[in-house]
Amino acid sequence: MELVDAHGYDQLSLTTLAERLGVRPPSLYKHVASVEDVRLGLSVIAYRDLERELAASLEENTHAPIIPFASAYRRFARSHPGLVNSTIRVLPGFEEELREAESAAVQPLVRVLQRYGVEHPTRQVHLARFVRSALHGFLSIEAADGFLRSEPVEDSYQTVVESLDLVLRSEKGTTS
Repeated sequence: MELVDAHGYDQLSLTTLAERLGVRPPSLYKHVASVEDVRLGLSVIAYRDLERELAASLEENTHAPIIPFASAYRRFARSHPGLVNSTIRVLPGFEEELREAESAAVQPLVRVLQRYGVEHPTRQVHLARFVRSALHGFLSIEAADGFLRSEPVEDSYQTVVESLDLVLRSEKGTTS
């Protein structure tokens, strides 16, 4: 996890992992079949950790439940800049395991949507994708130092979260 957070999810290889662990790469094959196995494990861990953080954000009783949720997501992304990217990848051959982990991690967001009155399952899927895309996209650009203007990035993030709140408030009673 530390290796991925320091160098990026896409940079993980069995060679770099072996170097980090102080062993020769062939020694790793006694424990894992491939780098994809390691990535799967990291993705599952990332989803579980993210789920815990997001679920904890639901304990705050607020008129705008997206605010503590978005703060928790941002804390996780900042604490685990490489690992958070494992939550947006699909590893061929591991779709089912990742689908289960992703489904569990999305449940706190579904509960946020329900607090906004969004009950229709299909609408929840579309809005969950929208919220995840908005938050992850912003945080990815922020992590890459992609906001070059002098205005505070914090203010921009606040604008994103406030906009999400407005959109979610407008969904109350939507049935499709």
